[in-house]
Amino acid sequence: MLLLLLGKNSCAQELIESGRLAELHYQFKGPEHHKEKSSLTHALSYAYSKDIIDIKSSITYQVNYKVLKIPSKGFETIISLRPPLIKGHTELYEFDFSKEILPVLASFKIFYANGNELIYVKPILNIDTVSSSFYFRFQHQRYAADWQLSLEQTKWRFKYSEKDFQKRWALVNDYQMAYEWIEQIESLEEANSITEKYIQKTRWIKVLEEIQNLEFYQELLVNHQTDPLQLQKKISIRQYTLEREIQDLQQKLPPNYPSSNLQQISNAYIQVEKDLLQFSYHSTNLYGDLYFEFSTKSQKHFCISQMKELFQLIRLENNWENFEYGVQKNSLELIKELMANKRANEALFQVERFNQFYKNAEFLNSSSTFAHFKAKAVYDIYLSYIEVSKQALEHQHIDMAIDYLNKASDIQKQYPMEIINDLKVEKELQTLIKRAMDRYQHLLDEGDYKTAKRVKEGILGLMKKLGIDQEELLLEEG
Repeated sequence: MLLLLLGKNSCAQELIESGRLAELHYQFKGPEHHKEKSSLTHALSYAYSKDIIDIKSSITYQVNYKVLKIPSKGFETIISLRPPLIKGHTELYEFDFSKEILPVLASFKIFYANGNELIYVKPILNIDTVSSSFYFRFQHQRYAADWQLSLEQTKWRFKYSEKDFQKRWALVNDYQMAYEWIEQIESLEEANSITEKYIQKTRWIKVLEEIQNLEFYQELLVNHQTDPLQLQKKISIRQYTLEREIQDLQQKLPPNYPSSNLQQISNAYIQVEKDLLQFSYHSTNLYGDLYFEFSTKSQKHFCISQMKELFQLIRLENNWENFEYGVQKNSLELIKELMANKRANEALFQVERFNQFYKNAEFLNSSSTFAHFKAKAVYDIYLSYIEVSKQALEHQHIDMAIDYLNKASDIQKQYPMEIINDLKVEKELQTLIKRAMDRYQHLLDEGDYKTAKRVKEGILGLMKKLGIDQEELLLEEG
């Protein structure tokens, strides 16, 4: 047995040398990457409250090696890379965006040299970047202690996609905004009467349910299980608290609510819409439009069954018609206020939202009040978009002008009965095309081909809307 063990050990590998090689390092710098990743660099600058010039991050692999002598087989060099060290600006809010910002290692070559004489070259391709650590084995017949070992011709693979980043960035902003909204819901000043409190808390539960059904919640929290601020837990706690408070309030509701105070019920009911608008209005520290992510066609949002149950509990079931008219009055006043304050997007959202309430109302359909109001409001909003587009065009903001003309065009399509054969969009589109073509040519002359290409795509889209054959215009390729 002893002889066998000695024989086995004599064939064992022998460690000849070990040590550390130069690190493999890549650095992301805001100014250098701004053109190719403009959305990303702007987002980082915004999230960190720093100038683009100060945005930096890096990925570094530490490289170890050892050389083994294998009896009857020559030598083997083992290169090992530890998990990468990532530093700098790599998060947007609480979410890790390092995969979008920094590249992964794609390939490199192992070089053995004796002075200027090249001895061995071993390419390492298609690196498995899923692994946290990498090991590479390189067998060779010769080896000398004075040879120099190095890793060179390193190539990196970028996973960044502008479209994918924009999508994820929007979801993260919605997440962050929802978190702030939940905190604001918790700190809202409560209504005075028990009945009003009951109404508002009932409606807030539905709002929380709507948040849970939004895309950001389903994508980030449900599908990817990423919830750095524990938003899911925060919403669950708030739902539980509201449910307990509603149960307690239900026991204290007045058995006979005075019909003379019905307006207070309508006011309490519409207050939730006003609060949501305030949340959205004050969320200027974030990108995104969480408010507009809510579905205007959601019937559950209006809590009709819960409101009817309440009316039975407080003996107001015969006053449902007056309640509907009270909601209409408050809604129209809210829309007028939004339009007066130049908040056209919010006004249109409220028009569409109340339109859903109107369709499901028992008594309002017999009234033409909202139909006349909607026709005027929608046309006024349509004109406001045209006006914003004109102002943007005067200041050479072509992209913004296109965006608002598209909004005006969409309203025209959505409300064909309210906006019949109006040519304002078409006239502005023609003016916009001429201005955009001038800008396109200027960008070509300046050598900014990337921006020129984007402007050209916008021009072709506008031409398509107007039915103009693109061959009628000479657009040079950027």
